[in-house]
Order: sequence, then C-alpha cells, then structure tokens
Amino acid sequence: MGKITGMLGWLILSIIFIPAQAQDTTVVLSQEMFVENQVLYLSQLDSWKYKAGNNPDWSAPHISTDNWKRLKPANLTFEHADENGTIEGWFRLRFKLDSTFKDIPLGWRIGAWSAMSLHIDGELVQDYGTPDRDDYQSYNPNNKIPDTANLEVGTEYILAVYFLDKDSYLIDRYTFQEVRLDPWIRLTGPEYHEYISSVSRNSGIYNAIWLSSLSLLALLFWLLVYQNQKEITLKLIALLTTFMAISALVNLLNIDAGQIQFLFLSLIFVLSISLTLGFIPIIITQTLKQKIPARLFYFAGFLILAGLTNWITSNDLIPLAMVAFTFIASIYYVFDSWKELSGAHWAVVAGLFITLFWMLLYTFFVMQNFLPLTFSNVIVTGIYLTLPVSLLVYVSIRFKEILYSVQEKAREVIRLSEDKVEVERERQALIENQKHELEVEVQKQTAELRESLEELKAAQTQLIQQEKLASLGQLTAGIAHEIKNPLNFVNNFSDLSVELIEEAREEFQNSGVRSQNSEIPGILDDIETNLRKIHEHGSRADSIVKSMLQHSRGGSGKMEPTDLNALVKEYVNLAFHGMRAGKNPINVDIQFELDEHVGEVPLIAEDYSRVILNLCNNAFDAMREKLNSESRILNSEEYKPKLLIRSQKHHSGITLEIEDNGPGIPEEMKDKILQPFFTTKKGTEGTGLGLSITNDIVKAHGGEIFIESDNGSGTTLMIKLGIFR
Repeated sequence: MGKITGMLGWLILSIIFIPAQAQDTTVVLSQEMFVENQVLYLSQLDSWKYKAGNNPDWSAPHISTDNWKRLKPANLTFEHADENGTIEGWFRLRFKLDSTFKDIPLGWRIGAWSAMSLHIDGELVQDYGTPDRDDYQSYNPNNKIPDTANLEVGTEYILAVYFLDKDSYLIDRYTFQEVRLDPWIRLTGPEYHEYISSVSRNSGIYNAIWLSSLSLLALLFWLLVYQNQKEITLKLIALLTTFMAISALVNLLNIDAGQIQFLFLSLIFVLSISLTLGFIPIIITQTLKQKIPARLFYFAGFLILAGLTNWITSNDLIPLAMVAFTFIASIYYVFDSWKELSGAHWAVVAGLFITLFWMLLYTFFVMQNFLPLTFSNVIVTGIYLTLPVSLLVYVSIRFKEILYSVQEKAREVIRLSEDKVEVERERQALIENQKHELEVEVQKQTAELRESLEELKAAQTQLIQQEKLASLGQLTAGIAHEIKNPLNFVNNFSDLSVELIEEAREEFQNSGVRSQNSEIPGILDDIETNLRKIHEHGSRADSIVKSMLQHSRGGSGKMEPTDLNALVKEYVNLAFHGMRAGKNPINVDIQFELDEHVGEVPLIAEDYSRVILNLCNNAFDAMREKLNSESRILNSEEYKPKLLIRSQKHHSGITLEIEDNGPGIPEEMKDKILQPFFTTKKGTEGTGLGLSITNDIVKAHGGEIFIESDNGSGTTLMIKLGIFR
C-alpha cells in the first residue's frame, strides 16, 4: 500500500512540475517596450535559451529545451567559444504580440558582425551573412534596411536564431579593439525603417560626392604635376588630395565589407587620414617658400604611429590629440612666416584654418554623437573639400602671379634694349630672340592654365547635372510609392467584390425566386464585368508604377556598357503603354530601324532611359494634337500617327533618331524648345522641363541634340553621342 501511495505521489508531481520545466516562458511584447525610433531590443530579454553547437532540427517549435541553459544574447562572451575561438550555437525565444501592435508593420533588424540565420516556428526567415563553417562570411549591419516581419497579434511564435562567429576572436586576440558579440536582435517599427532609410540614402549620396569631387581634384593636380614636373608644391598637393580620395573610397567600400575586410579597410582609412594630417604643415612651409624642416617628416611619422595606436586601441582621445598637434604645428609655421604672407599664400592659410576648424567640430561633436547625421555629413564635406579647393585657388593665383612676373621681366628687357641704341646689332638680335622666347613661354603657360580651368568647370557642371538628376529620381520614386498604395487598395477590393457577387448569385439561386422578369442576374453579371475591367486596368497601372519605381532607382552614377537597342525597345514600349493607359489614348504605328552593329554603349542607363521616355511622350502628344485638330477633319486623307526609331553606328560615334509625323515645330520655336520652362502646351498640360532635363542628360553623356522639323509634316529629334572617337 505504501509503494502504491509513493508511486501515485510521484505521478502527481510529474504532472504538475515536469511540463512546466519543459515549456519555454512566453514573452508578451508590447509597443511600450519600444525605445527611440521604434526599436525593441529582443536580445536584452531574459527568457532566451541557448545551446552550443549546431543541429538544424533545433529550430523546430516542439523540441524539448530541458537541457538548454538560460542565456540572453546580450550576455554572449568569448567563454562560449571553442578551442579555435569559434562561437556557434542556437538561441530560442517564445513570444507573442499584444494588441498595441495591431496594424503596425514590423521588421527584423540584425546588428551583429557575424553570421546568423533567423527562423520562426521552424521556417527560415532570413540568412544574415553566410552561416556555414566551411564557407563563412560575416554580416555587415551598417545602415541595412530591416526585413519585413510577418507577425500577427496574439499568436505565439518560436524565434530560433543560429549564431556563428569565426572572426571576433582573431580581432580580440591581435588588437585591443572592443569586440561586440551581442547580436542585437531587434524588432523595429515604421519610424525606424524611415530613419535607417534616410541614413542609408544620405550616406550613399554624400559618399559619392566626396569620392567624385576628391578624385577629380586629385586627377587635376596630377595633370598639373605632369605639366610642371619640377614643382614640388604641386606634387605635395597632389599627394594630399590622393590620400583624402583614398579615405573617401574606403568609406564607400566599407558599406558591404565583412568584419575582417572592414578591419583592414579601417586600417587603410587611418593611414590615409594620418598622412593627410602629416602633410598639412609640410605643404604650409613649402608654399610659404621655406625649407621643409626634417622634424616635420618625423612629425608625420609620429602621426602615423598615433593613428595605428588608435586603430588598435579604439581610443577617442588619440584623434583629438592628432588634430590638435597638426593645428599647433601649422599655426607655428604660419606665424613664423607672417611677414612673408602675400597674394596666393592667403588662400592656403584660409583653407588651412577652415579645415582645421571643421576637424575640431568633428572631433568634439560628431565622434561624441552630439549632432544629427545631416550636420555630420556637412562637417565631413567641409573637411574633405575645403583644403583641396583652397589649394586649387592657390595654384590658380600663383600661376597668375608667375605670368605677371614673366610679363614684367619681358617689359624690362624691352626698356633696356630701347635705352641702349648704340648696342651692337648682334646683341639687339639676341634681345629680340629672348623676348620672343618669353612670349612663347607666357602663351604656353596661359594655355595650360586655361585648359586646367576649363576641365575643372566641366567637372563642376557634370556634378551639378548629376545632383539634379538624382533629385528628380527621388521625386519620381516618392510619387510612384504614393500611387502604388491606392492602386493596391483598388485591386484588392475589386477581387473581394467579385467574390461577394458570386456569393450573392448563389444566395439568389438558393432563395427560390424564379421570376422570369427578374433583372438581378443580369445586373450582377454587369457588375462582375465592370469589376474585372477595374482589376485589369488597375493591374496594368500597377505594372506601370513598378516600372517607374525601377526606372527612378538611383544607380552608381557611373557609365557602364549597355545594350542601346534593347534599352530603346524597352522604354519606347513603356512610353507607348503608359500613353495607352492614360487619358485620350491614340493608336500609333511604331517602327524600329535599329543598327545591330551599335552593340553595347557606355551609358548611365537610369538617366538615358528618361531621355527615351521624354522624347516619345512629346511625340505622342504632338501626334494626338494633329489627330484632333480641325484641319484633319477637312482633309479627305485619313491621318495615321506613326513613330520611327532609328539607331546608326558611325566612325565617330552613334546617332539615335526619333521621328514622328505630327504637326512639326514652327521655325521661330526651334531655338527655344530646349530652354527650361518653355512649352507649347496649353494651360497646365506641360511644365516645359521635359526637354530641358533631356538635354542636360545628353550633355552629361558628352552628346548633343539636333532638331529637324517641317511645319505640318513632322519632327525628327537626333541624339549624337561621340563615344567611338
């Protein structure tokens, strides 16, 4: 009897306690747990369970976790690594969303420099990096947009995360840099999505501006060095701008680098910045006509060692000290030569002090996260561009001073020759020869300077045009996004309404009403037909919006080999379908005469596609006007709109012609048609910007637009690209 009682008691205890231990605690997530920018740090929660090793079955929702230990990801350390320094294991968390998350779109955001895979209820949601021991690749979390989290309010989920890290141990062992193992698993709201999108967009734009500007300036200075190889000052300035361009390039490459690659690139960045700071006082002494002291080269070496120390230890005080030492050394040599400062020297001094001011702002405020990202990018732009631009001004003024000095010497030689009439004829001839050589040298230096300035103006014009086109692309993308939401609403509700009509038809048939005169079935058929037409045209509009979004996405801004004929066909058809989907559609006979020898052409495809769309849309508008005009009604011959697209390859480049048989352009308007805000359309039908933007894009590709038109019989727009010269 005692044995039976004991067994019964054990059974009761098992029923009460054992299931409680086998079940994970369910964490209820609330919107109140959001911190700034709608971020919820899941890795800080206490209900996580962890098990070292790897078994794909550990993501299954119903496995037992009795032998798993309590460990939240925020407490992950190197104590969990194996003998090779590799950290590998699975984290599990049971959670559900409360009602405060209703109708709030959520996302997953991973902040780990490692490889991870995220699973919900045993289903893989997303891989971050390459979580494979044999093909490991760490994930770069910088400015990454959150992935969509398809979660429902009130439903319990099992979040299983496989974590693999093989690089952090090497960084921790061979450097003194702080290594963060916490994977920072975050649940994000729409505010954070907008915030990180803005950060990513701004970083991409500013990185492109820094790299392109510094690269062009460095190239310009090296061209000047090539033309004046004995000028040490130009060589030092070219090296300085090259170091700054390298640092901007590293910033761009770091966006998608892995953890080890990021560490190596950061070393290059530190060295380039250290060399930049070291060269500043050297250039100051050189431009002020002083002999460069040997201690300045030792100072540059000291800055390199300080930069390496900062890279190893991640000490924020070291960059501040480096900037301060550079500031003090530069001021010392400026004041030491204060009496000799004149003319072009002031450009260098002004650029130096403004640049060092930007550096101090960056060190005090940006590195301490006291300023928003926009102001930080403005400060970095000032650091990157102020000194190179001031040095460019110095070179320009210095060349002008040299030319003036040469001209003064030439005039002095002429005066001496006029005062000594009695000098022998041979000496007079010698003086004339010297005068001629001096004039030739002046003309040569003037031509070289003018050519350099023209190259700089062309580079500046191209940068401005690219910024205008980038802004237009962002505007188009915003409009397309705004249109897409109501289109989705129309399509979804048209589908739902068709289903409701089917149910109504079944209810009518089951109701027993058999009146022969009832018009209800016919009405339901008409409504269903209308709804299907609504869905058909809504889907068509949605495809056009998707094409607009794809068209408006910003690219790298670099010319890449592009199949011109394929691009022309695609966007001519896109323009035609867009016209057909709009109001007042017309039938147009589109013909292609594309030269198959054109092949791939260096283009910025995102920009050049706008050219094709704008020209085709203008042609359609012109032909519609001619089709609807009163003069066509009086003409006995039926007018048929026709559009001809022709491409040809020549020895000097290619031409693209878009010819229509519309009303043509009056002679007095041909010179104005490419001007901004000039339009021949009535009322608010046109802005006058389409052809102006098209002309800017063609010029940015090094081409030209020519207009041929006969009033009343049609217009031909020819684009010439001289890229095969």
